[in-house]
Amino acid sequence: MSDHLEIEITDAVILDVTARVLSSFDEIHSMSKRFFDGVVDGISQKLGQKSWPGMNVKHKRDTFGDAFIEINLYLRLYCGAHPLEVARQIQQQVRQDLRNMLDLYRVRVDVHIDGLERREPNHESS
Repeated sequence: MSDHLEIEITDAVILDVTARVLSSFDEIHSMSKRFFDGVVDGISQKLGQKSWPGMNVKHKRDTFGDAFIEINLYLRLYCGAHPLEVARQIQQQVRQDLRNMLDLYRVRVDVHIDGLERREPNHESS
């Protein structure tokens, strides 16, 4: 009898943790659905890769053959946000949460800023 235990974490769980992180950032206007995402989604699913609008997970190997996970995020930010700072914070938080919650250490997070949106003023009546 072997003491070896294998646990599989699905891409949907990885994306769920990532989405939870993104929801904590007020600077994010929306996820950016790109035109060719629909075509790529069909191919990705056949290869066992999971994606949501504006997010995808890919399983890759580095030059030494070691496996890692790559997460791509396509975001639209509010005007006034500092894109580089926000992207770095998102990268750090996603990696930290995946490490703490799922024990995943080899994760690459690429944040793509697809545009800026004006923040709509609140139209509250007095």
